[in-house]
Amino acid sequence: MRELNIINDLLKSNDYLSLEFFINKHSVSKRTLQNEFSYLANIANVKGFNLIQKRGRGYLLEIENKTKFNNFVAELTKLYSNPKVSAENIVAYISLNEHYETTENLIEIFKSSKSTIKSYKDEVDQFLKNYNLVMERKAHYGLRVDSTLKERRNLLVDLYSKNNQIVKTAIGNDIDDDFEEVKDSLISTLKKQDLIINYTELAHLVAWLKVTIYIN
Repeated sequence: MRELNIINDLLKSNDYLSLEFFINKHSVSKRTLQNEFSYLANIANVKGFNLIQKRGRGYLLEIENKTKFNNFVAELTKLYSNPKVSAENIVAYISLNEHYETTENLIEIFKSSKSTIKSYKDEVDQFLKNYNLVMERKAHYGLRVDSTLKERRNLLVDLYSKNNQIVKTAIGNDIDDDFEEVKDSLISTLKKQDLIINYTELAHLVAWLKVTIYIN
């Protein structure tokens, strides 16, 4: 939701917006916002916009490809349009990032309440237990899936393969524009090596590649 809010704030402004503006408006830490702006800057080129940063003034958004940009905003809107609260979806949203997610952010994402989010604690812990993972909870920081890079990747691959829409949309927003070339190269290599692979195996391999690229 933060990415969409940041984009909307920048669209409404004809001038630079400072980091302090976003901190005060959205009640999030400087470090969290810096992570969000770093993410947006990394994907800006493929999503049809440019994120300009000027020391002492803040950030300014310029649209370079209206079609790509509108598609990106539409995808973000769909992703954050009140997804269903469930243990899987809570884990999915938190595991997409390495940093902590606050309960307040989850409330905003799921359009829910603090008590409802907290009521899923045991279900979330049991869901992660199936992957031999635990949810790390820290006061003043939030929640984070305690995992190695390999464990986090395996979790996201499984969620992607299960068609979890939070994971699929987030990863699709990041890499789908460039992935067809990777997929074509993969299939070409399989054919050249005379390797037999069924649809399910190919889908899992594609999921693994997408998640790996997303994490990297």
